[in-house]
Amino acid sequence: IMNNWQKIINGCLAVIVTLLIYQNQQEIDQMDTTIFYGQNLKIETMDRLDELNAEIDALKTQTAAQTNTTIESCAQSLPSGQTFELELKGKIDTNSLKHSFSGNFGLSDGTEIEYTDSQREKITPFVNCLKSLLK
Repeated sequence: IMNNWQKIINGCLAVIVTLLIYQNQQEIDQMDTTIFYGQNLKIETMDRLDELNAEIDALKTQTAAQTNTTIESCAQSLPSGQTFELELKGKIDTNSLKHSFSGNFGLSDGTEIEYTDSQREKITPFVNCLKSLLK
């Protein structure tokens, strides 16, 4: 009799262990799916953020062109705490019906050191503003 009971108990234990393994595998599959969709959502969100940042930069440039009508107003976009030198050289042609301006300008912080990418980024709004002002 004891041998039969032992077989029944062992059989039940085998069924229980099999069900636990199956349940664990189902939970692992569900977690993998959740992680996969979470990563895809993160990538899509980052791509959308990049698009929005590009749109914001374009709007800043457009707004600067519309609101900045003097060099001083453009200069508001330069980094604080520095003194910059602006050199403007150009030619204004009034010989034709449509007057035109051509030339170039240079911006310097007074040092002879080449600007880093980070420094160029900080002065880009001013440069774009001045370009639109000189058109």
